[in-house]
Amino acid sequence: MEGPRAVRSDEFERLMETIDEVFAGGRRYMRASFPLLFNIGNLENLFVVVEDGRPVSHVGIIIRDINVFGCRIKTASVGSVGTLEEYRGRGFAGACLDAAEKKAVAEGASVTLISGRRSLYTRFGGVQVGSSLVADVPAGDAADGISLRRAGAGDILVLEGLYEREPVRFHRPLEDWEATLKSLEARSRGKNDHALFIVERAGEPVAYILGSHFIWDDVPQTRVAEFAGCRRSIMAALPAVCASLGGGAVEMKAPAWDTVLTGLLAAAGYPTQQQHLNGHTVKVSSLENFLRQVQPLIEERVGLAAAGGLQYGTTDDGLYDCRIGEDRLTIEPSEFTALAFGQPPGDRERERSGVLDRIFPMPLPLVGLNYV
Repeated sequence: MEGPRAVRSDEFERLMETIDEVFAGGRRYMRASFPLLFNIGNLENLFVVVEDGRPVSHVGIIIRDINVFGCRIKTASVGSVGTLEEYRGRGFAGACLDAAEKKAVAEGASVTLISGRRSLYTRFGGVQVGSSLVADVPAGDAADGISLRRAGAGDILVLEGLYEREPVRFHRPLEDWEATLKSLEARSRGKNDHALFIVERAGEPVAYILGSHFIWDDVPQTRVAEFAGCRRSIMAALPAVCASLGGGAVEMKAPAWDTVLTGLLAAAGYPTQQQHLNGHTVKVSSLENFLRQVQPLIEERVGLAAAGGLQYGTTDDGLYDCRIGEDRLTIEPSEFTALAFGQPPGDRERERSGVLDRIFPMPLPLVGLNYV
């Protein structure tokens, strides 16, 4: 066994064969579907275990900032965690996950965002976080004055301009837009359809909606994966998005921090429920990096004096320790993650000490086009 380590350039094609075998039954589409992850420029972030010259286990990351009300939180998004069947049960994926986290933290990342909810991720310290209002919107026509069209390559600047105004979002360079728009074509195969719709009012772009129609466990599903722009226009266009994708109803997930959209969905009378924000597990992998990166927001929420008095560190046994004056909180990283980003009402609630009550929770964006 060799690794975990970063994949080498001469191993990349064999890695892609492994990834396609694990996730696609050997069909060659994972590279085209996830170009932010699988590209030559990201080799140092593709961690593998190699046996007899063949990558047999893999964990990949991309490092991007998340903008949260003006703060930039450096985040490692983890995806394509998999091991060839004959090599499973040996701890290879867990070792790769640990190696990927160490590298990301060394480069300043504070949060690890993992696509999936398997037991490997909870043992790693990840939890489901965030809160959202989820509504089922039936198919129909767009409201008067609203039109809908599918976005093309020539619409990148329109899409980027709408997204950059969002207060909670990924930092998405123009190259990421170009790559992810192409990836929608690769992901739209068979009965799957993933499309970006530009919403126009009086001929002017006012919003966009990323919709997905796919089969999961033999059940067709239609969901909104990402959106940006005018919330009322998004609401007006949702039935038409569902109809265009061929669904009976579209699942619309609105983050709890987005009070305009949650208010509109609640007022519309659609069936709704509370859920976690994303189908991901999340971990604050470095308390020190995280609290430094959100310092401006802490100052706004508790004031300069209190923020300046906040002391924090990781104990020798791996607990996260925070204190202001006489108030002190020492907890597991998973508990801190749940505290930092919140959870839906009804989840197990821990006793609050008061030390961070006014600071947290903080929001996270929908993953959308940054899904890996």
